[in-house]
Amino acid sequence: VTLSFHDLGVARVLGKHMVIRTMDDVSELRALDTFDKLDPTERSRLYEQRKRHKETAILLHELGHLLGALHTRDGLELMHPEYDNDMQSFAPANLELMGYTVDERTREQSARDPRALLERIADALGRNSDAPWIDDERKSYLAEIHKALASGQSTPSPDGCTASNDCASPAIAASGPTTASGPTIAP
Repeated sequence: VTLSFHDLGVARVLGKHMVIRTMDDVSELRALDTFDKLDPTERSRLYEQRKRHKETAILLHELGHLLGALHTRDGLELMHPEYDNDMQSFAPANLELMGYTVDERTREQSARDPRALLERIADALGRNSDAPWIDDERKSYLAEIHKALASGQSTPSPDGCTASNDCASPAIAASGPTTASGPTIAP
């Protein structure tokens, strides 16, 4: 039974693509079979309910990355690196980052300003150093943004892999390069 979002999906922060793996987990289904006092129909219902919640949480987690959200320390927030049955919302600091990205991506093409988006995100990351983000990821992403802005790029390098953001799971790495753009924060 895997609880790591890293094993279940992957998306680059500010990227355009995500990968979500199948949710059928035989070991999880077998674990529920140990609750032999429950009617088999009830066990099946519990499995399907947990599966739906996990699929929804993974989709929202990876979508959060695509919209600029970073991992958080609170296990009940959707951007925590590990799945929890009780996760249900995004931290306000991540909602702020996601809002900037949605604003930028919904503008007419001619009115878009990716550098201004990076500047807004960098400002939020710098101003909210006490936010619930995993600090190493926040610092790494902020450094990638500053490097991109200093070099005249409108997006951080997708190759900005660090110890805390290993760019792709072994399954993704083994299947070849991805086409997503933007910096990677571990799923």
